[in-house]
Amino acid sequence: MSEKTYKSALVVLPPKWVWPSIQSIRRRYDRKIRRWPPHITLVYPFFPAADSEKIAAKLTSALVHLPSQKVFLTTLCHFTHRRSYTLWLTPEPKPFFQRLSDFLYQLFPSHSEQRQYPQGFTPHLSVGNFKSYKELEEAKKWIQAIWRPQSFFCNRVAWLVRQDPPKDVFSLLCYFYLG
Repeated sequence: MSEKTYKSALVVLPPKWVWPSIQSIRRRYDRKIRRWPPHITLVYPFFPAADSEKIAAKLTSALVHLPSQKVFLTTLCHFTHRRSYTLWLTPEPKPFFQRLSDFLYQLFPSHSEQRQYPQGFTPHLSVGNFKSYKELEEAKKWIQAIWRPQSFFCNRVAWLVRQDPPKDVFSLLCYFYLG
């Protein structure tokens, strides 16, 4: 198998019917809206699409042993970076995403980037990027006024791959089903 690449990721994609409410926020605050669909990152970077046959067989046979789960997007949180902030929706229940992350790490131990943060793996769905805390707080107020909690049944993991410029956007390569 090839080396990992930042042009590939394993994620949970909310179903398309959940996207409008998320995208209305992202259009206003997320500079990466064109590159990424709304998602919850599990493994990034991942293997290139050229390895899809081997990786697909491994994931298909492994993920069938994990149960699916109803997921809720209700709460806003943020990450503080050196010179910026990322605002995100918290996918719950967190133990479901932790088990999924742990399981994928066991399959691909060299793909540990999402686990190497001081707080470990934190499931999140990014909705905005901000240069100042004041901007972050203003956005939070606006989002809390309009956001209605969303839920969906998570029964699959998506493999996204990014094309080379000029498109340079992530698109779905395939799904792997849980349960």
